[in-house]
Amino acid sequence: MRYFRYLLLILVAVGLISISLANRELVGFHFLPSIAADALGFQVHLELPLFIVIFLCVAVGLLVGSFWEWLRTTQQRLSLRSYRREVARLSKEIIELKPSGNVVQDDVLELVEKVS
Repeated sequence: MRYFRYLLLILVAVGLISISLANRELVGFHFLPSIAADALGFQVHLELPLFIVIFLCVAVGLLVGSFWEWLRTTQQRLSLRSYRREVARLSKEIIELKPSGNVVQDDVLELVEKVS
């Protein structure tokens, strides 16, 4: 399994390197549309290799997706936390209610415990 993971990482690395080498030409990156830039009076313009723009877009997409999933599961995590607290409380209560080994119980209760 470990070798499969290494093979997969090598394949991903080779793929990323080949994308980087194939997309080295510079592209203009504008932060505002020309109409908005003219209205505001300034324009931020960068010349970046295309592969950096692609990788940044993928990274931003992963971050947004991870944040969205974290928000989506908030209710489940909160209910799980309350269930765990309830289980811990009930476990403690069961331990407190169990009789110690020296206490003589009723015959019927002993039979019920032996069966269960």
